Amino acid sequence: MTMLSRHSYQALRLRPWLRRYPHIRTFSASSSGGGGKKVDEDILQKKSRRIRRKLEEKEVPSSAFARMVGFGGMAAKMAFQSSFGSSKGAADGGGGWMSEAVAETFAEELCRMRGAALKIGQILSLQDSQTLPAPLAKALERVRTEANVMPKWQLEEVMKENFGENWREKFKVFDEEPFAAASIGQVHEAETHEGEKVAVKVQYPGVARGIDADMANVERIIQLGGFLPKGLFLDRIIKTAKEELSLECDYLREAKNQMAFRDMLAKELGEGGYGVPRVHENLTSAQVLTSDWVEGEPVDLLANDSDQKIRDSVSDRMLGLVLRELFQFRLVQSDPNWSNFLYDKDTDTLHLIDFGATNEYPSKFVEQYLQLVWACADKDRNAILRHSK
Repeated sequence: MTMLSRHSYQALRLRPWLRRYPHIRTFSASSSGGGGKKVDEDILQKKSRRIRRKLEEKEVPSSAFARMVGFGGMAAKMAFQSSFGSSKGAADGGGGWMSEAVAETFAEELCRMRGAALKIGQILSLQDSQTLPAPLAKALERVRTEANVMPKWQLEEVMKENFGENWREKFKVFDEEPFAAASIGQVHEAETHEGEKVAVKVQYPGVARGIDADMANVERIIQLGGFLPKGLFLDRIIKTAKEELSLECDYLREAKNQMAFRDMLAKELGEGGYGVPRVHENLTSAQVLTSDWVEGEPVDLLANDSDQKIRDSVSDRMLGLVLRELFQFRLVQSDPNWSNFLYDKDTDTLHLIDFGATNEYPSKFVEQYLQLVWACADKDRNAILRHSK
């Protein structure tokens, strides 16, 4: 597909939604403040019971040498399994080392290494299941939800580095057992001295320093194992992952973006609208981000919801938000992870979380793209060709 047809196709898909938001012809976003509110303890306790699950604890290889050894061990283990294990997988579209055992080891080791390695695995897991070898596609399902967590001594080191020896005094309560883990950090429940329940995201040590080396090591392993079809353009996936991870490792930048979204959506926060957790700036640093606790479940789970009105309402809000992020705010929450959008049925609120991969677009690009979209909406072929160049 050429650049022209790809842009035109994307614009045509926006046409019916653009008709529903005719005011989107300018690019300035209004902003106003918004305060947090104290969270009901009974609801929070119910939430804690519902989402808590035991996460496997493994040390994060934080030094350059430790990560190099880790990747070397990963390659050796996979090569051994390929030599002495089942050859199943080649028939399923795999090549090189590919087998179910090798694919499982690859996913398991990505979860253990975390950082850039796990980020690549998560991006690959979003590819169409027909694109990846069947054993690999199945194994990579776990990388979105089963990252290992760091041991308590590493958590202690990160918190001391950011808030000092007496970091615990900053919280009334801090749960050392994380309730969620991702590619670059894990999340803990805590309570402030003001009695507000908060989510504390703590970055794994060494993640930011090892991005380039991690990417190179994972790329070598994938190429050596022949895991991916040639048409998947691994170099572009690596480039995208590197750019995203470099941004996501800066929690101060993420906090700034989160506060910007909260301001831009201030008039629509609450029941029937959106939710953006308030950032606790006094409990936030480059490696620790503290926000209000929010309720909800990932929006992809609504596919099984019997209430069509709920599904329609959430879809309308999400699609409308996409248009406004690009054409009005010029600030896009671009991480395609369903868990970044939590729907709370009790309050009919769509919560937006995790603004690490937020991207800002220049007004010139937005204006040009908007002209293309309107040309598609007006079915003006000449204008479509003109704005696509």
